[in-house]
Amino acid sequence: MSQKTFFPNGYGVSILSSEFSYGLEMAVLIGTEDNHAICYDTPITGDVLGHLDEQSLADAVQSVKELPSVMNEDGTVTIPQTDPFWRGEEGEFKEEEEVKPIKQSKSSLPHRGEFIGE
Repeated sequence: MSQKTFFPNGYGVSILSSEFSYGLEMAVLIGTEDNHAICYDTPITGDVLGHLDEQSLADAVQSVKELPSVMNEDGTVTIPQTDPFWRGEEGEFKEEEEVKPIKQSKSSLPHRGEFIGE
């Protein structure tokens, strides 16, 4: 089973269960259905949530729906740059550096299936 769902706040969830997963697992996504990436910096988790039961999955999904919006009126997403896997324009690793959120166009997010981080 694999399912992705997106919410009006600019976040979404990827839910997966297979013989290769940690049971029922969920990742927090940032972006839109057409252009998104895993978000590793939310109060919900800094990684993928694994070994979930139906109730803990429902609670986690509800928490994602309630995250403060990163969706702009023009359909772009403001990506919080506190994510430890965010890389600057030159590709350098940004660690513990105070940076302001930037407005990302829909096309500037990694494409579906693109690996983020190392």
